[in-house]
Amino acid sequence: MELKEHLAVLAKREKSKVGNIIAAYEVKRWPEGRLDELVDMGMLISIENATTIKCPCCSKGCPVEPIRGTANDGTVYYEVLCTKEGSSDVDPFYLKQWQITKKIRRFLPKTLKRRKRKASPDLSQRETDIYRMVYAENKTPMEVAITFKCTAQNIYKHLHNAEKKLAAKNSRSISTERSQDLPHDKRGQESIEG
Repeated sequence: MELKEHLAVLAKREKSKVGNIIAAYEVKRWPEGRLDELVDMGMLISIENATTIKCPCCSKGCPVEPIRGTANDGTVYYEVLCTKEGSSDVDPFYLKQWQITKKIRRFLPKTLKRRKRKASPDLSQRETDIYRMVYAENKTPMEVAITFKCTAQNIYKHLHNAEKKLAAKNSRSISTERSQDLPHDKRGQESIEG
């Protein structure tokens, strides 16, 4: 795999749900010197060692926790206990891992670059209907969910969004010139005639 292709693959991975952590067993399949090249470019950074690795003893590849030991001469070694094959020494390299940095995003293929849509400050028709049904018609979210043929959780989500948007609209400051045009709130006031 060429470097440019490899960068595109890593860029897609950084944006995906797979995660942005590269394990040593993946690096072993890369072309010779590619890891050092990517680290020098700043696309990968070394992070703390893994606490679990894929079992190197059998084909199952289940996660195992390496056991750290110290030999009589002071050298550190690691071994794993496989339920199928018994114990085996593990090269310390297999505990290493790297994180993909955000610099890699410039190598993301143009078809995958998407801008996040800015949320509208206005209520959608569904949010308006749900808000009206709950607060004006005094229906429970469960009754509204039955009306819309969806889950109550979905109704709560729309209701929460509507409340946030309304709170944001009401909290905006109004210039004093425009405030003269607004109707005055006369709730709770009594007219006193002499």
